[in-house]
Amino acid sequence: MIITTTDSSVKIEDNSGIVWTGGLNTFVLTYSAPEDSVTLFDDTRLIATGKLTDSTINGTQLTGDNIDSALQDIFSTAGSNSGTGGVSSVNGYTGNVALTAADVNAYTQDQVDTMLGQLNTAEFAGPYATIDVIPTPYDTNDLYLVGDAVPYAIYANVAGVLTQIGSSSVDLSDYYTKDEIDSIGEADPIFNAWKNGTSVVIGSSSTGTGIAIGNIAQGAGIAIGKNSVSSANNSISLGNNARSLGTGIAIGYLAAANINYGVAIGASSSTIATNGVAIAYNAYNAGNNGVAIGYNASTLGQNSVALGTQSQAKNPNEIGIGANNKIVSGSTAEQNTQFTVASYSADTSTKRNALEIRQNDDIWIFMNNNQVMIQDYFNQIEDLKVQIEDLRAQIGG
Repeated sequence: MIITTTDSSVKIEDNSGIVWTGGLNTFVLTYSAPEDSVTLFDDTRLIATGKLTDSTINGTQLTGDNIDSALQDIFSTAGSNSGTGGVSSVNGYTGNVALTAADVNAYTQDQVDTMLGQLNTAEFAGPYATIDVIPTPYDTNDLYLVGDAVPYAIYANVAGVLTQIGSSSVDLSDYYTKDEIDSIGEADPIFNAWKNGTSVVIGSSSTGTGIAIGNIAQGAGIAIGKNSVSSANNSISLGNNARSLGTGIAIGYLAAANINYGVAIGASSSTIATNGVAIAYNAYNAGNNGVAIGYNASTLGQNSVALGTQSQAKNPNEIGIGANNKIVSGSTAEQNTQFTVASYSADTSTKRNALEIRQNDDIWIFMNNNQVMIQDYFNQIEDLKVQIEDLRAQIGG
């Protein structure tokens, strides 16, 4: 909202254009300004409303702090005309409106100056032998130290009366000293290893140059658990009889990462190939860069992946998905399966595929209890097309 005045007229505009114009000396203005809005009335008629933050008077931005004075200055300077031409009400109050600091819940300038002068001036005074020798008047910001020696009693001016509020003594009886902490740490092998960069060996017959925790644990890296072994720097073995024989990770009972960079997670899981991964009970990987995930899942081919219960990936670069998928290794590499998806069977001893793709691009599907090659169907379709064309020719002849 934009309000523009001259000595004798007023114009009020909003985003849509001019809203109201008239003589200033006959203009009776009341207004309401809750939060970020302002509403103007000509007597009892609404003439304009808008956001306070978008409103100006003769180029001056209106705010919650200046709206009273800005309107009062402009409209009270017009002709009297029997009392018109001025602000006649503010937020419902009529008559001659005079706002004080109390009306707007504000501090006076003197009160603000006094409070600012009291900021960050508190300090300790004394010590004094007794409170009787403390000079008056008492400073409301000072804390007075009273006594002949440390610890001193601390007094403050509370409602004009010196009152003891505490003592300068600090009770540290429940805290450890630095020497006490050091002595406790020296008895803790893990603390000592962290502090001195040495090995941690905890447990009967355990040995190692890294961290070995557990009966007969052996750790060049980290070995935690009975009979766990971590045989190389940066290797980790966690669990009873877990084995990490290279810079790998073995987690779980009898888990074994038997070569560099292998990961075996799960009871009896194992990998014996570089960068191999075996996850889940009895999962097994024997192909470099292979991944076996699932109960009894196994990967034998390099870069192969097996996902699912008893899933397999035997050929190089093969992917086997699903429970009990069937792997085909033909007399030539081209007949090997490259991608298989298992077909569910309640008989876990039966292995079959719903889909398989071989390296020679043959695609097989399981349909009507038989495994058929899709290319055969395409060939049969082409044969039928030829036969149909021959029949059409004969009929037409």
